[in-house]
Amino acid sequence: MSTSYEARMRYSINENTSVSNKSEMRILESMTDNAVVQTGETGVPAETGETFQELLEASDLSEDSLAIIQRIVGDSLDTVRNSLHRPLVPVIQGHYELLVTLAQSWVAMGVEAFTIWDDGLLFCWPQPMWSKVEESEKKIRWSPIKIEKQVVGKIGIIGSDTLSCSALPARMAAESALLAKLVTLTNDLANAQCELVSRERLKMEMDVAASIQSRLLSQTFSHVRGLDIFARSLPARQVGGDFYCLHAREQRPFVFAAGDVSGKGLPAALLMAMTRIVLDGAARFMPDVHPKALLNRVNEDLYDDFTELGMFVTIFTGCYDPDNRQLSYANAGHAPVIYCPAGGAATLLEADGPAAGVLPFNLCENFTLSFQPGDILVVATDGFNEAAHASGEMFGYERLLTLVEKLAHLSAESIATWVYEQVQQFTDGCEQSDDQTLVILKGVKG
Repeated sequence: MSTSYEARMRYSINENTSVSNKSEMRILESMTDNAVVQTGETGVPAETGETFQELLEASDLSEDSLAIIQRIVGDSLDTVRNSLHRPLVPVIQGHYELLVTLAQSWVAMGVEAFTIWDDGLLFCWPQPMWSKVEESEKKIRWSPIKIEKQVVGKIGIIGSDTLSCSALPARMAAESALLAKLVTLTNDLANAQCELVSRERLKMEMDVAASIQSRLLSQTFSHVRGLDIFARSLPARQVGGDFYCLHAREQRPFVFAAGDVSGKGLPAALLMAMTRIVLDGAARFMPDVHPKALLNRVNEDLYDDFTELGMFVTIFTGCYDPDNRQLSYANAGHAPVIYCPAGGAATLLEADGPAAGVLPFNLCENFTLSFQPGDILVVATDGFNEAAHASGEMFGYERLLTLVEKLAHLSAESIATWVYEQVQQFTDGCEQSDDQTLVILKGVKG
């Protein structure tokens, strides 16, 4: 695009702005990024290197003059802002050479100039006709450019008197319609590009979030005397609301927890991270750590947040004392939790209180199990029992209980592997609809 055309375009944006004296003109020019302000047949270049404040100090302006200037500057800036939403401007800037070719075909037919307008003159060919065209608006033959029945501009030709008038209206109407299509296409492409950039940015952010969550949940399983431990979480989306915590410290009981935040995706993942932080802190620093106390802390710290968002979290917490092989637990609305004693039948450990975040206080109590070699505890999330076949049939609790009994002779990791595989085979390729998390403890000698 030529420099003179850019100057014309910049002027057309500000053409309705009046300036009353040289000082005001200098101020306006400094505020419009060294634009060329059209004055008759010539352009006056804006002076550079002067700030707005310097111009004011250098001018002997009265208070009334300053008020007028401020209004003019405000109007000018408003006009510039409005120009950003003029749909014909990007079309002319992006297809200038093609429009020149179109205009040249009109000139070859005998017209003096071909023009495109919105509130002002945006395009003129031949360029030397710009000033003459502006002075001869009444002599121009018009055809409106409409998008969804709204006029966004018009094309005009000057000097059509010598042409046959029969074909002019049809040709001008066709070209107006094509320009309207071009405007729509340009806008659609710009919107699509913005959408693509936004989606790519969101994908990158979600990938980072998924990586962080994966690292949080891919702990190295510390050796705990008398236990074989394995845990795994498989989100249905890039990130999810399931979590688990494992804390093994000397002179303290082994603390573990698993939970499921209501909902899916990023909101659930954020609340999952908050819940996990609270549990981690309590497990590390609480002087007398036990399952009920952990649930009390979660509810005290996060009740307001869950209530405000209309969400909640089911949590199963446990503490294992290797000296006496005692496992204490508390269950806030979490299922399924399966206990399978060595050589015995698998049963569900049901919750005795609602999920955290439902009430402002915790109703759960501590329960104790003797956890001997061969005993198994499986803390799962409902992504397993609610996993569904295409027919709508769910895997269910009974299949899980039977499966755990059959796998009881295996290691904790092998049990987890088989549970995931069996549920996947049952769904027969159906998309995973919910997060699936397992924490498995198996009593061993030691």
